Amino acid sequence: MLRGFASLLVIGVCVAGCGLTPKPTEPSSIGSANRGWLAQGHALPARGLGFVRARVGDDTRFGTPVLVSALTRAAALVEQNAPGGAPLAIGDLSARDGGHHARHGSHRSGRDVDVLFYLVDASGYSVRGSGY
Repeated sequence: MLRGFASLLVIGVCVAGCGLTPKPTEPSSIGSANRGWLAQGHALPARGLGFVRARVGDDTRFGTPVLVSALTRAAALVEQNAPGGAPLAIGDLSARDGGHHARHGSHRSGRDVDVLFYLVDASGYSVRGSGY
């Protein structure tokens, strides 16, 4: 009995380590922010109500659906409640499939993002940050 279990364990380890595990069928964040990957991430648009992406041409614009939705909803709510200010600048998320990110030790599984928060000048007027 133990020999049969050990054989199944070896087969399971081989399948998992050989890239033969099934791919997720829905968007998924797998692993940790610094040692994970992203399956079927959602792309953050280049701009939307109350926000712009800081690196428009960069491919690091993918996140979990929850993260992308939270960012777009939050920026839209700020724009609706305080219209006319500088948009929220959203920087790096993850690459399309997550994994290694050239500028970050994390940003690998679609759950973290760089956000350049809203700024005001000494008079209280909205200004754009330097990260656009």
